[in-house]
Amino acid sequence: MSLDAALETFYVEAQEHLELMDNNLLQMDDGYINNDILNDIFRSAHTIKGSAGIFGLTHIVDFTHVVENVLDRARDEKIVIEKPLIDLLFKCRDHMVTIVALSIDEYKQQVEVQKKGQLLIEQLLPWADKQASLEPINENKVEGKSSIETGGFWHISLRLSEDCLKNGMDPMSFIRFLSTLGEIHRIVCLTDKVPKLVKLDPEQLYFAFEIALESASNKEEIENTFMFVQDDSHIVILPPNASGKDFADLIEQLPEDNRYLIQVLKECGTYKSLDEKHTEVQDNATLTEISTKPINLAEKPTSNKSIKQTAPSKQIRIDSDRLDHLINLIGELVINQQRVDLLAGKTRNTTLIEAVDDFESFTEQIRDAALNLRMIPIGGTFQRFKRIVRDTAQELGKNIGLTIIGAETELDRLMVEKIADPLTHIVRNAMDHGIESVEERIVSGKSPKGELILKAYHESGHIVIAISDDGKGINKEGVRLKAIEKGIIFQHTELSDHELFNLIFHPGFSTAAQVTNLSGRGVGMDVVKRNVEALQGSIEILSEKGKGSEFRISLPLTLAIIDGFHVECSGTHFIIPQATIIECLDLASHVEIDERNCINLRGDMIPYLTMSDVFNLQLQNRDSDNALVSQVSMAKQPKEELVIVQFGGNLAGIAVERLHGEVQTVIKPLGPIFKPLKGIGGSSLLGNGDIAFILDIPQLIELAIDQDKRMKHINKTQE
Repeated sequence: MSLDAALETFYVEAQEHLELMDNNLLQMDDGYINNDILNDIFRSAHTIKGSAGIFGLTHIVDFTHVVENVLDRARDEKIVIEKPLIDLLFKCRDHMVTIVALSIDEYKQQVEVQKKGQLLIEQLLPWADKQASLEPINENKVEGKSSIETGGFWHISLRLSEDCLKNGMDPMSFIRFLSTLGEIHRIVCLTDKVPKLVKLDPEQLYFAFEIALESASNKEEIENTFMFVQDDSHIVILPPNASGKDFADLIEQLPEDNRYLIQVLKECGTYKSLDEKHTEVQDNATLTEISTKPINLAEKPTSNKSIKQTAPSKQIRIDSDRLDHLINLIGELVINQQRVDLLAGKTRNTTLIEAVDDFESFTEQIRDAALNLRMIPIGGTFQRFKRIVRDTAQELGKNIGLTIIGAETELDRLMVEKIADPLTHIVRNAMDHGIESVEERIVSGKSPKGELILKAYHESGHIVIAISDDGKGINKEGVRLKAIEKGIIFQHTELSDHELFNLIFHPGFSTAAQVTNLSGRGVGMDVVKRNVEALQGSIEILSEKGKGSEFRISLPLTLAIIDGFHVECSGTHFIIPQATIIECLDLASHVEIDERNCINLRGDMIPYLTMSDVFNLQLQNRDSDNALVSQVSMAKQPKEELVIVQFGGNLAGIAVERLHGEVQTVIKPLGPIFKPLKGIGGSSLLGNGDIAFILDIPQLIELAIDQDKRMKHINKTQE
């Protein structure tokens, strides 16, 4: 692993530990304070400090060391964990987030960051051991017993990559880090690979190490020392009192001579842990027989053995850009598969068509497998809101709890990243506008503690994210008056609850009595709706006075490749996401409601849109010779097919001329010029090379419902 790659791994690991610290601190803030949580926080801080020390990131080491000292004293019950200290630890954790993202040179230029760090250290001093805070911490108390008390030493066999020095890694940095995990009893440096001076390459590492470590740390903590060099090094870690077979297996894996290795183990002090009875190595000699033959460690014994690699880890880290590239390539595979399918159909060769069908099946399996790689639980995003709710509640002086439901619900990684900001806006608004103060809640007969719920679940091929509160609900009359004041609606405009609530998403709209750090500027909710719609989703508001509100966001599972339904209107191709389709009908066989684009479907009034009307398409037919014939009047073109679609609880119909059937659809974003176009969410390339537009079903359903309401109002006015 190169230095750059190792540093990247450090930053990723550090972020994970910082998130873990945040979650554990939140548990402490809720009153769950125990040794396990304290030890987890301590280990996270220590791992960050130790790994930073390997790379010489002293600005991280220096600050984190003081935090460690306080946590260590808390574990020893020398100080009591109370709210002031928890609040301060939150600030320290946030400062660690800042400095971890900075190199030493960047840190030296950030004077304000340095001052903040120094201030936090000064604030920690009342809880810290002022003498010990300047000295290394021995955290061998984590498990309660030293390795000597359990009967032996950890044995670490270390064969770093020969390119270790070239990659900028200092072998001694790992040994220094091990010394923070406990006491290194003995190190034996193996020099048998060092060549004569004339052949020596100063950039190549020739040394190997056998180490005896006294530590109460567990194996995972010791392994973390070498997390940046594991891929191209041979590292074996044996626990105290390892069996003779474990050491025999180790000797077999290593390239040096067996007798030489036995003497090394004896020199280390770990030999006393060997079971000297019946354990055999290569040449059928027992360990006892080998160990009784004297050998000079200064000699350089030769051996034809090579290192036997251990089994690789079952988990690997993959750069997200590589995964995105794979998805793009599979998208191109899908398009070419459709092209092959069309060409095979023209040949009418049965064998070829069957082979292409099999090819299509395999393509779908590859597509699904690749997309599953990019699916992650939304719980990681939800967890962040525990901290947001805590800090915002303190700022507002309110008592608010957060409940998370459906954290295991999976969504495309890109969707998860893009939905975080809209959710933050909604959560903050719910806390500021929706949930009352403690005094107001008591007066209204509610619990003093407000409740905020984040919930995720699957529905009709989509994921629904609901943010609900038990606050006072949305003031309908207040919304209406503010809309009239801003000229958004007229005095006598009649609006349904759905239409009234949607006014909240109007740019610049706000009912806040005064501007605060959180709200009142009229910026935010319109951005929320735009961001949700950019993800091909919709947002709906439900609210009841005195009982609370719910913001319900519906999103597709992925924005990469979907199962679509190919339709055509006026020579223009469209794709309808298959998950939204309820059924397909012959429009002519259903009775239309007079003066309205609406049909009676088994007792339900279903509004519908005609694609030629929505997108102002010139209608076309094909004559018997397949020549295109333009129609002068749209009224002459019969509406042939109707696709009933559903999103959330709303249904609508989409009238088209032709149904071409199911098709795998690779979603391509539209250019900036198409952004104002409503009803289109993207584009795709068909197998024959034609471009198809992917319909934005939530927007079209909303348009159909609004159109039906307008026509009903016009008819009522005319009567």
